[in-house]
Amino acid sequence: MRPQAPPRRSCPPVFFGQRVDIYYFFLYKRSNIESTNNMIKAKFGNNVRSKTWTAQVNEVLLKILCHNICVVIQEMHELGIEPIFSAQKVGEN
Repeated sequence: MRPQAPPRRSCPPVFFGQRVDIYYFFLYKRSNIESTNNMIKAKFGNNVRSKTWTAQVNEVLLKILCHNICVVIQEMHELGIEPIFSAQKVGEN
């Protein structure tokens, strides 16, 4: 007779029941990742249109870069932060 393995779903709740701090740490990370993915998909679309693997990776990385730039611009407007570019001196408008 072959011994029965414990059910797979019983292991994580037991571990996370003992270490609630780790559970919430990973839950928080997962929530942030899902929110970011949904924001990128809503703004730039679900599809990757490139055919080759390298072009697909570059397209996804470009979507992430554009999302980060959009978030920085949005926060600059919300917080009233004026950007200082390298051609300008501090205190010069």
